[in-house]
Amino acid sequence: ATIRCCGVDNLFPIMNMGESCTSTNSVEDFILNDLLRWILVHGSTSQRSSVCVDFKILKLCLYSIASVSRQSEIWETVLRELVKAYCDYTTIADGLLVMISYERDSCPNCIVKCKVLDTFAAGTAQEFA
Repeated sequence: ATIRCCGVDNLFPIMNMGESCTSTNSVEDFILNDLLRWILVHGSTSQRSSVCVDFKILKLCLYSIASVSRQSEIWETVLRELVKAYCDYTTIADGLLVMISYERDSCPNCIVKCKVLDTFAAGTAQEFA
């Protein structure tokens, strides 16, 4: 709620020649260090509702990064780390649903579809074949 109310820019500010702007590095650090850990912890416990909140925070933070290519890189890193940590499939599925549920700039799924997701889906299909 705080991120929605205040905005990512206000939670991760940096002063740039007297003007406030979002620190991409601090947002990226938050995503890759803290938020990723939260997703893994909440996904491995009975706190299923927290996983959706974690992914909503992830989505808001990713979309605060100006570069779409950097958004994609961070998304792929998060997804790759979840797969590498043997994250519960339900957690990943819940996260994907949250990630595609928000339309932004007429490109709702720009960063969700990626090579990491394709590889994970193909590998999972082979496991169950």
